[in-house]
Amino acid sequence: MLDRRPILGGLHRYSGWEHGDERMVRGFLIALMVLASSASGRADDLFFRKDSVTVFGGIYTTVNMHQSFSPIADHDSTYLIAAAYRREFIQLPWNVVIGGEAGVGLRFGSGSFGEVWAAPTIRVVGIPLGSFASMSLGVSAGFSAITNPTGLDRQREQEHSGDTTLLFYFSPELAFAVADFPNMEFVLRLHHRSGLYGTLGRMREGSNAQTIGVRWQF
Repeated sequence: MLDRRPILGGLHRYSGWEHGDERMVRGFLIALMVLASSASGRADDLFFRKDSVTVFGGIYTTVNMHQSFSPIADHDSTYLIAAAYRREFIQLPWNVVIGGEAGVGLRFGSGSFGEVWAAPTIRVVGIPLGSFASMSLGVSAGFSAITNPTGLDRQREQEHSGDTTLLFYFSPELAFAVADFPNMEFVLRLHHRSGLYGTLGRMREGSNAQTIGVRWQF
């Protein structure tokens, strides 16, 4: 049988990801699958259309992705305001919906820096929270480009002799809606950029922003 330990060890050694980061991603994906199997409801048709606009903002952390999930993570002096347009168009059984998202953001603090991203999305929607509210759990994973690096970006570029201009984008999210306003959601999401084991820009960790926002669905 193939021994995967040397492979995984090599990835951790050269990627810059810690074991906690991998456990966090695995745990999130497992939770997504578990909730997909337990959420009530079933799609009548495979294809549908639901558009949405999300406006959100937050602050960047100085730590890795795993540590950035903590509400008491250390923060940088760089902030983010952003907007994203999403279209969901495939509805699977167990309330799983698939779509795509494109967004634009402004990062500011010690200067102003632009960002754009595009990513496929997947969510489990309609998870009941009693009779008055519901929750969705989702993730977006694609590509992100920036106009200029922030101070922390530049520091990490120097550490890895890399370039943060184009990196992978990964954004897990939790969204909540009340029964009286089903088309409006309160969204918590992590805005993560990385080179994914040095695949893009010779980078490992890129940046992480803790954000909150509001989504309107139509």
